[in-house]
Amino acid sequence: MHVTFWFMHFLFGISLSQKIRNYYLGVEDPGLGKSHVDTPKEQFFSQKLNHFDPTDHTTWLQRYWVNKSKYAENGPVFLMINGEAPASPIWMSSGAWLDYGKELNAMYILLEHRYYGSSRPTNDTSTKSLVYLNTQQALADVAYFIDGMKQKYNLSEDTKWIALGGSYAGALAAWMRYKYPHLVYGAVSSSGPLLAKMDYKEYFHVVHHSISSYSNKCEKEISRANKQLEIMIKTKRGRLFLTEWFNLCEELSDNEYDISFLFLTFAYNFANLVQYDKGYKSATGLNTIRGVCNLFLTGSSNNKTSSLRRYAEVNKLLLNASDGECISSVYETYIEKLRETDWDTSSTYGRQWMYQTCTEFGFYQTSSTEKDTFGTRLPIEFFSKQCEDIFGSEFNDTFIRQAINETNLVFGGYDINIDRVVFTHGTVDPWYPLGLYHPSDKKNYDTIFIKGTSHCSDLNQPTDKDSVELKNARRAVRNIILSWFKKQ
Repeated sequence: MHVTFWFMHFLFGISLSQKIRNYYLGVEDPGLGKSHVDTPKEQFFSQKLNHFDPTDHTTWLQRYWVNKSKYAENGPVFLMINGEAPASPIWMSSGAWLDYGKELNAMYILLEHRYYGSSRPTNDTSTKSLVYLNTQQALADVAYFIDGMKQKYNLSEDTKWIALGGSYAGALAAWMRYKYPHLVYGAVSSSGPLLAKMDYKEYFHVVHHSISSYSNKCEKEISRANKQLEIMIKTKRGRLFLTEWFNLCEELSDNEYDISFLFLTFAYNFANLVQYDKGYKSATGLNTIRGVCNLFLTGSSNNKTSSLRRYAEVNKLLLNASDGECISSVYETYIEKLRETDWDTSSTYGRQWMYQTCTEFGFYQTSSTEKDTFGTRLPIEFFSKQCEDIFGSEFNDTFIRQAINETNLVFGGYDINIDRVVFTHGTVDPWYPLGLYHPSDKKNYDTIFIKGTSHCSDLNQPTDKDSVELKNARRAVRNIILSWFKKQ
């Protein structure tokens, strides 16, 4: 999920934040690598702005790509639903889904989400315009798109559609099967968070566990560094040292929101390592848990702030590796960026996803107790304040909680009644607690919990470096999909 990367759009700008994302992933594009196959041309489909108002005839153009190179008549259509970022056409020639549909002679389609990439339903992203950005509208987009593609490609009514997606889009894939079972025959939901939740403290709990599982000493050093950080921010002299050590763009103030913002920045550095960890036993680079922990533990200093100094060095190395110059620590500047409503600003996509968290999901990754690895400075109030500061006072704590309750009421959360869906999650992924990962004989869906893998790993392009567990998981997904067609 791109929840942490929209935050980087502010810190470093769009192009650099994408470099950082790719640096963590270690590839040219998220989990896919370079493709040597010609990319199909982008196409656009005319969508309604508001699917639920028959008097509103406003339309817009939604971007998509089609790969028919292996398609045979009466084969299924595999529809990859993109999430909260621009869609990448490299999916049309790379990724595990191509293997899943190979035996079935499938057609492959990638559909971009409204309000992301080139799929822009409105002239701007003002709060008034964003009222049309929600899951119900996005799912209706997919439904009308399927109907349109049936007509365009003269597909029979018996054509089976398989929805796929990762992270937020993984939830969308499952919800398409749930809300539109007459259109979607089956779904593959990778790392999909089905439960909307306000205070998602479990995120950093998994980060803690994932780091500890590699090295308990590494986790303790990170925790010690954050405790030392808490002490040093209390004095002017301490904040001056922190400004220098962490290469901050501005002198660190004693403003509580600036301080929380700084803690969030450092926490996300390590959270991203976990969320996008490659899981290779041989991986030792700065874009892996193993690599950073090894670096963190090899530092040496005899003074009392040794853990903090090493924490600072690791953060600076991660910044340098992604061509960053400095780290911003001013909360209000961050908020001002996310208030920008023009397309193609440094906050593009970050503003949209923030709006979705404020109006549907929450998903706020808190750290607020002495036991937490990343300190006490990330309480839920810090996140609900962002909603108010960016979108207006009506987007307060009460509003967000009501919106989250409505999301779970509409889609069922963990209690979704669904069949012909396979849910995959990785044991290292900080998002797995919000999804379905426990096996159950009483349900009609399948779950695969992949040891040692992280966010959406199973969707990525298979490589020889993949773990046995990941290879077996992909094989299981493929066999489950094939079984759906054998039961016809």
